[in-house]
Amino acid sequence: MNYFENMPNELKSRSEAVAVEVRAELARQEKTINQVADYVGIPVSTMRRSVKGQRPFTIDELGAVSEFLGVGIVQLLKRTTTAPGTAA
Repeated sequence: MNYFENMPNELKSRSEAVAVEVRAELARQEKTINQVADYVGIPVSTMRRSVKGQRPFTIDELGAVSEFLGVGIVQLLKRTTTAPGTAA
């Protein structure tokens, strides 16, 4: 299932940018997808798809991910505003 298929390009770009930023922050902190999935309470396969940008994070998941990473959700989203088609 392609979650982005019917999504407007602007939202697709933002969702993909969020995935890139989550991936980067996990790498900076040397944390694994398994660890964050366990913290969030979702299957590792679901988290993997979200982190790879194949599935958008829900707002609840993103809140839990940002909490796990110790990065405010607003700060995390602000890091994505340089993506094409997004507002600053």
